[in-house]
Amino acid sequence: MDIGTVDSMANHADELSYRQPGSREAVKAARDAVTAAEELVAAEVPGARLRLARTLWRLASARSGEGLPAAQQDALRCWTVCRSLLERPDPAEDQNYVVSRIALWLGVVHPVLSLTGRLADAVEAMEWMSPAARGATGTYGDLAKARLEIFTYTPIAEAYGDAREAGRYAEIAGSLQDMLARAAQTLAILRQHATEGPSEAGEYAHAVRIGSRLVTVTGDLQLAARMLDEAEEVSASVAGAGPPFRDLADDIRQERDRLAMYVPRQ
Repeated sequence: MDIGTVDSMANHADELSYRQPGSREAVKAARDAVTAAEELVAAEVPGARLRLARTLWRLASARSGEGLPAAQQDALRCWTVCRSLLERPDPAEDQNYVVSRIALWLGVVHPVLSLTGRLADAVEAMEWMSPAARGATGTYGDLAKARLEIFTYTPIAEAYGDAREAGRYAEIAGSLQDMLARAAQTLAILRQHATEGPSEAGEYAHAVRIGSRLVTVTGDLQLAARMLDEAEEVSASVAGAGPPFRDLADDIRQERDRLAMYVPRQ
């Protein structure tokens, strides 16, 4: 067993998860990749822990189709390995890249832990990752920061929307402008990576959708609609990659449809 073989197995597991999410074949491929990565870790092969974290992330994602409790232990193991990579960086890897990947994997790991009663572990993950992302540099450092920002402005967009509907817009106006500036920077970073693959394209489209919700709170429905138009175009471009991407494209299209009565499609 070597790094190249494990990477190929992990790529295969990714592809099956795109094409057959939650299927027996997808789960088996992910589990086989985990087993192979564990062999490398046991042999202390440089780069092995990063592969193990990646394969555990994929397994947690694949098994979440069985229900979040089924994915809990895989998510917890993934975070444990990720934490070890933050505590004891692997000299074989670019640590900035490692941090950017962990930030991506938290998109699965964090909600699984949060929603299955492992709130302390979910909080710990963010407490470790926030300073790690701040300290990361270069292109991957920027990407890590952008990915963590999505965790910040997703719930804030909903909270600000609720505040506006409740007639409390004046209370949030100042902080909303700050959040819009942060969101714009996040989107600019994610846009640079959107052509790297279906996952990155979907990540960007989702972030643009959330950004449009923040803009909607300001009342600028024209800009919000243009942002959704872009998110719809990007998500549609990768909808053929598999059901998760098709579902994302459908969700974004429906969200744009709801704005059509105010801002008609061109």
